[in-house]
Amino acid sequence: LADDTLRRLIDLTADNPAGYLRLALLRERMGDSEGAGVVLDELLSRDPTSAVAQTALARIQQAQPDTDALAKTAQQILRTRPEHPLGHYLSGVVEQRRGDAEASIPHFLTALAKEPRAAQALVALTRSYLALERYDAAEKQLRKALDDGADVIVATNLLGEVYLAADRRDEAKSAYEKAIAERRGAPLAYERLAGLQLDDGDTAGAIKTLRTGIEASQGSPLLTGVLPIVLERSGRIDEAIVAYEAVLAA
Repeated sequence: LADDTLRRLIDLTADNPAGYLRLALLRERMGDSEGAGVVLDELLSRDPTSAVAQTALARIQQAQPDTDALAKTAQQILRTRPEHPLGHYLSGVVEQRRGDAEASIPHFLTALAKEPRAAQALVALTRSYLALERYDAAEKQLRKALDDGADVIVATNLLGEVYLAADRRDEAKSAYEKAIAERRGAPLAYERLAGLQLDDGDTAGAIKTLRTGIEASQGSPLLTGVLPIVLERSGRIDEAIVAYEAVLAA
């Protein structure tokens, strides 16, 4: 009924983007991403410069396997909003999907030049550098991002990933510890630090890290899911049962 009503609203007010956007959101919530994309394409055929429609369509397409459709959206955004970072970021994502990490890098660098605090572009750029094993370049870019005001947690966690890939374990630990100090409720750094402690045979330290993270993050699902597995593998069965029960209770 809602879909039909919004469809009739569009028929009555075809130049008003509100109906298209509401219908696309409804279809996406119902699991019909393809149908949502059709509605947004219809809106863009009427108003190719609609920033809201471009962004919504790009978000939907990134979750789908159709790389050609994403490439088309990226080119449309570059034509209509060349100064906006989104089109450049999406162009990089397209190259990544096509297996060309090297070709993706200039696009991500351009996106970051236009918006130095763009977290998604920074993550994607780091992934490309890691795929090419260009660890020094990745580290240099992340330190520049921190100087440019990027999210400290995102950039610091990425530094940890770079150090891990480069087998610089002590520096990776330091990066995750710094991320925890910067924002005690951010769960990813706790999980990565605990993993390193487990690799080093420090099971007690890993369990302590996870429990500290659970408390600081007010019950992060990531950490509460990992803790009982670590307890079970370390032979602390009674504690593992309690931790599993806590997950079920939550």
